[in-house]
Amino acid sequence: ITEAVVMDVSVSQHLHPTRPEPHLWSGMILQAKGDLAGAAAAYNASAALAAPYDWQGSYRLWRALLLLGDGAAAAREEAALRRRWGDAQMRWYSTDAYG
Repeated sequence: ITEAVVMDVSVSQHLHPTRPEPHLWSGMILQAKGDLAGAAAAYNASAALAAPYDWQGSYRLWRALLLLGDGAAAAREEAALRRRWGDAQMRWYSTDAYG
């Protein structure tokens, strides 16, 4: 992730704080830099602002919580995703690069 990308995301987040996408992107940057707690906070902000059909923030929050070892919070996020998607779609989306 280049500094130009980081700057673009920062500007987007400043100009559009109520849009979920800049928070999502910020989370991805923080996760790539190894700041899982910061990434989880950014994903949580994205999920809170997202439309019901926009699952990216919730999904990435779930994955970050698993990596942080916060099993209880991860279980709550997984349950919310299962309610949103159902078991069949959950199996489809959770089979990614993480297994």
